[in-house]
Amino acid sequence: MSREKETRPGDVARFIEEGFQQATQELRRLVGIPSVSSDPSHSPHVEESAEVIASLAKELNIFDYVEISCTSLPGGVGAPAVIARREPRNGRATVLLYAHHDVQPVQKDHWGTDPFVPEERNGRLLGRGAADDKAGVLIHLESLRALGELSGDDLDLGIVLFIEGEEESGSASLTATLAERAELGSDVVIVSDSDNWDDDTPGLTASLRGSVIFTLDVDVLERPVHSGLYGGAAPDAIMVAATLIASLYGADGSVAVSGLHSTSPPSVDIREELFRQEAGVLEGVGLVGSGRLSSRLWKQPSITVIGMTVPSVASASTVLTPSVSLSISLRVAPGQEPTDAFDCIRSHLLQHNTFGARLTFSDLRLGHGHESKPGGRAAHVMRQSLLSAWGAEAADIGIGGSIPFVAAYKEQFPEAEILITGVCDAQTNAHGHDESVSLLSLKRMINAQAYFLTELNQQLW
Repeated sequence: MSREKETRPGDVARFIEEGFQQATQELRRLVGIPSVSSDPSHSPHVEESAEVIASLAKELNIFDYVEISCTSLPGGVGAPAVIARREPRNGRATVLLYAHHDVQPVQKDHWGTDPFVPEERNGRLLGRGAADDKAGVLIHLESLRALGELSGDDLDLGIVLFIEGEEESGSASLTATLAERAELGSDVVIVSDSDNWDDDTPGLTASLRGSVIFTLDVDVLERPVHSGLYGGAAPDAIMVAATLIASLYGADGSVAVSGLHSTSPPSVDIREELFRQEAGVLEGVGLVGSGRLSSRLWKQPSITVIGMTVPSVASASTVLTPSVSLSISLRVAPGQEPTDAFDCIRSHLLQHNTFGARLTFSDLRLGHGHESKPGGRAAHVMRQSLLSAWGAEAADIGIGGSIPFVAAYKEQFPEAEILITGVCDAQTNAHGHDESVSLLSLKRMINAQAYFLTELNQQLW
């Protein structure tokens, strides 16, 4: 059931176009705040980021309340999140808009620009968080601005805004926040923190891998000893660690840990030439794993040693290393419990500990995956909205990373229909150096979401 007076896609597009320059200035302001949640020295910047977003949300004049929330945790509090809510009227749905305002750390030596001084280049805005995920924050704010202005007194849609402040550092307080805040419940959720299929084709993310991250300490000697006197008989922690790492992979580089699952391959695939270009694979270097690339990236497990504490080349001396610490990241196929996956890799490492090294597992962090077919009522409206903004049908895609919010929210509010969108693309380089967002994709996604919200505002739920 719709109202006689409807907001058309052209009305939305004109409104977004007129305000887009100002919107990009707001994104620049957000990117300029180094809100690195994993670094305690940046806590004031995370707080500043939340304050700016809360101020922008209040300026919309559509919420019943806007607040900055820090959930209590054992030994402290979580990072500040922005929470706002407007109650639905006249039988309309409630839509929750999720993004996160914290960002990954940076290694400035690898950047061609200052990561916290946004710079526009070739139609893209460069800066840490420009895409992941301050673009998501801006999409929500600007689509709500359009909804409020174009709907006026006819705004009946219920709206919840939840901008998390610790997604990039493990979402430690997320579960508690969702459990404590019943007002975060909604009929529909839009998570703006993902990819599109390509520059001209929008995507709806249907699957996310889960994650298992832990620290492994390998200890073999009481102290460093001379490699000339003891090498060849006494074990060396780096050598032992190398054998353990090698045991995790088969001859083709695929994961060789028993008990880790894969799920059915996607219907779409990724061209190898395009993938090699996007990933920066050097000429002559082979890819790892087997099966479709989309399956390897979205539906199969992967293991990466993301950090290792060993002597540097500059400080190397002729001694046997007594201890090594590894940070290991396991991406888990959708549908497998991360606790089960950790048990599998832990058992594997213990079984392949040929030299009997002391292995210590610590700093365990788990994230659940997600898999669904975006085919509900809200998904239908979103597909039409994406088609209107892009001029192309949305593709059902997956991403190899995880978004802790999705599984946590589904656990607390199982009836909600969750839609995952975003503006990341092959050039974004999220978490890496010279992160950027396409301004054209950003404008398109603001258009799509604004039209989606105006459509739901005109329908009984």
